[in-house]
Amino acid sequence: MERVFLRSGTKLLVTELASKNQYAFIIGQQIGQGANCLVYEAYRDGSPKHRVRIKECYPARQAPIREGQELRWLDESQREKALEHFQEGFNRQRHFQSVEETGNAAIHMPLEMCEANNTHYMIMELDYGKTLDRYKVSTLEEAFAITKALAGTIGRYHSLGFLHLDIKPENILVLREAPNAIKLFDLDSVVCKKDIQEGTLPVLSYSPRWAAPELRGEMISQISEQTDIYSIGAVLFWMVMGREPGCDDRSIFAEWEFEGPLFNSQNPQLKRALRHIFHHTLCCRVACRFENADTLTEKLDEALKLVREKKPYLLSNVEHVARFIGREKELERIRASFVNGKKVVILSGFGGIGKSTLAKQYAWENYGPHALYDTVSFCRYRKLASINGLLADLPLQNAEMDTQSEQDTQSQTGKTTKRFRAVCSAMNEHTLLILDNYDVDLPGEDWEKLMSLPCHVLVTTRTDFSDWAGEQQVVQYNVDVLEEPELFQLFEKNAGTHLDETDAHVLHDVLGAVGYHTLMTELLGKQLAASGISVEQMKANLFDQKEIIRYQKDGRTNAETIRQGLEALFSMARFTSEEQNAMRYVWTLSGIGVQKQDYRHWTSSADLNTLNRLIHLGWVQESGEKGSLDLHPLIFEMVQQQLKPNRDSCRGMVNHICGISPRYDEERGKWNYDPRIVLWIYSRWAIQRNGGIWATFAAKRFISLFDQYKSENEEELWNSLFECGQEPSPVVLFEPLVEFVKQKRHQFLLDGLMVMAQYCRTMIAYEYMFTWEAQDKEFFELRRAINAAAELFAKMYQEYLAESKNASPTAKEALDDVVDAAFHVDGQYIIPNTPALHKLYCLKYEQLKHCWAHAFCFDLNSERGEIEERMRWLVDAFQDVGQDSSMYLNSDKLYCRQNLTPQELWEYRPSEFPSDFKWDQ
Repeated sequence: MERVFLRSGTKLLVTELASKNQYAFIIGQQIGQGANCLVYEAYRDGSPKHRVRIKECYPARQAPIREGQELRWLDESQREKALEHFQEGFNRQRHFQSVEETGNAAIHMPLEMCEANNTHYMIMELDYGKTLDRYKVSTLEEAFAITKALAGTIGRYHSLGFLHLDIKPENILVLREAPNAIKLFDLDSVVCKKDIQEGTLPVLSYSPRWAAPELRGEMISQISEQTDIYSIGAVLFWMVMGREPGCDDRSIFAEWEFEGPLFNSQNPQLKRALRHIFHHTLCCRVACRFENADTLTEKLDEALKLVREKKPYLLSNVEHVARFIGREKELERIRASFVNGKKVVILSGFGGIGKSTLAKQYAWENYGPHALYDTVSFCRYRKLASINGLLADLPLQNAEMDTQSEQDTQSQTGKTTKRFRAVCSAMNEHTLLILDNYDVDLPGEDWEKLMSLPCHVLVTTRTDFSDWAGEQQVVQYNVDVLEEPELFQLFEKNAGTHLDETDAHVLHDVLGAVGYHTLMTELLGKQLAASGISVEQMKANLFDQKEIIRYQKDGRTNAETIRQGLEALFSMARFTSEEQNAMRYVWTLSGIGVQKQDYRHWTSSADLNTLNRLIHLGWVQESGEKGSLDLHPLIFEMVQQQLKPNRDSCRGMVNHICGISPRYDEERGKWNYDPRIVLWIYSRWAIQRNGGIWATFAAKRFISLFDQYKSENEEELWNSLFECGQEPSPVVLFEPLVEFVKQKRHQFLLDGLMVMAQYCRTMIAYEYMFTWEAQDKEFFELRRAINAAAELFAKMYQEYLAESKNASPTAKEALDDVVDAAFHVDGQYIIPNTPALHKLYCLKYEQLKHCWAHAFCFDLNSERGEIEERMRWLVDAFQDVGQDSSMYLNSDKLYCRQNLTPQELWEYRPSEFPSDFKWDQ
């Protein structure tokens, strides 16, 4: 017979069995029902805020009949038996309150057992908080903390030999004053494990929605501590997923998408930890669950640590490949290599063959729930960037949390290094790093860094690294051309058409002509779709270009085939003047992260139609979440060779930025024109080959703008240029100017050298503040740029010394100032740890010796003292690397004038002094 609840609003008058005191309650809503009782929420009559929970003894089996409020039992023995079982639950509740291990978890019960309506009632206070079913869990930290408290409580019951068997949100009270602490209701459902094992338990009380499969199926032999483990996992699942676990969630192959507000900005490792917890609590197989509550608590602690510590973690930035075809064997080979212990997999091959696409597809297929990787970091190698700098630029969440404790005086170089270390610490065995376009002659020290990373590394390169791939943890695979049927599919997808037999025959000839090249196949398909011509006409247009190779004797692809094929395709495209200008503009801005919406600002273009068409045709790439504009490396080279971007050909951009006057807005904290972009544009034009007078203009403009920015706000200029994660790096900006001055030599020598000296000095200062160790080579590329400047300065300094024979040896020539400005930092010269810098210092030392001799001769004591101090600095710099010991002896004698012999003084005479000159004159 179906049980009947007391109606909401009913006044319930109960009498405490022991004291005979009476209490009145107003019944609120119905909470639920168990095998032996009905449960209500209520409040004291006259005190609505005093909330209680009332359990009414009302068994489901042979249920009594409700008449008004009264229960009429069909059999008095049945009533006595039900009330006895109800009293046992109450006594057990009292027992748990008195036991130290469980007392803090049992709900406080100020009232004794009460009677009314021919049955018994148990009254439990609710003033301490809310039941979990009515408590809003707002964070993952809160959900884990509540679950941990629940697991700890249940673990204590298990240690005493009891099982709860009715764990559900309605039976968990979240305390108001301590939200991470809980108390349990319904302890009358608690059973002794011994009773289950001996088969003396008369009835099991549980809630089907939260009960483990073995409990719902009343498979007594399988009921154990792991039955409660299931219910704890079900409560956690409900809190974080917003629903109760279903049949699919109990499968050992269950997968979940962790999405929603709770998972925003959470470490991917946390999702893997949560997945592990669900698999080992909700599984229908008892043996697959955690063995005990302590193990579950350990796993919850690990998850809580990930939530609370807010450690930096990497954000995945790999893009989905929209049109990927074939290469199943290559994908399986890469995966097998990593699974079998390889740490670095190198994909080598011709440019445009599909290496980057293959790497991205591998990442996409192996990223996500139950996959190899939680995080995939895609990183495009830049010629002048160090591995450290590239990794420091990877998107890192919570990075600011790790740097807030740093002092404001910390150098930017130090911050970059700290970020690099944070990136490395965020990597693990479930991280994949893709290093794209690693086109270097020799990997050198980069190799050691890649091998030391705690993750899988997938490298794409045009270079053959087979000699380096002999190591145990490294393997190289050559990426060859796609099979012809796969290229046909690729062409059809990009062309948006289906090839008939005739078209297929024609396309066979076209593909052979372009070397079965993947990138050119895509471009041809897109060109066909945009032009509306036939495949036959496309072939004719392509073969009309003088660059094309019509026949290949060996039928194989080579670099020359690719170059000539791309040149022919470039000519066949017949770009309009607007399209040519747009490609020049993108060439100028590529590599700096300019987005499409900023393109119009820097080019003064009326609209984006031309740019959008080039993107649609595949000549321009719009990559990344932010939509940064870029060119494929092969297309970049082609634009540079064919369209020659410079001041003359980029007239629209030149006219827009020619009148730039840098201003820094203190209130907004930003420049009116980003110095990185402005200087990058002129730096690119300055190094453009065959730039002629326009390259000279670009270099001069670079110097002029650099000086203007520095005069406006030098500190903010350096902050902008050295900001971590920005492209291009100051090293990249600097080298083109060095290269240009190498080519042009004495043109605008004074201004150009002073700007480079200032730039070089700043880079040295940043490095010097970091106090790097030589063996670590933390800033190898920074050293490379400094060395390039030192080489240039040494050559010009040597010429200056040779040309200054008729000049006063104490004259402050511009080049002498430049050397001091560039390499004399914080009261000392930087360590001459490169050949160029060593050479420069030797020349500087010779010049100082001449100046010292002149000062000594004419008794210029103050000037001589200054020169001697600078010579000491140089000697200290040489001594730091153990070079030129002969210089120590000379310098020591120079410090003490009286110790110098006439012969030694003669050695230091200025070269222009007459041969019969006597020092004592």
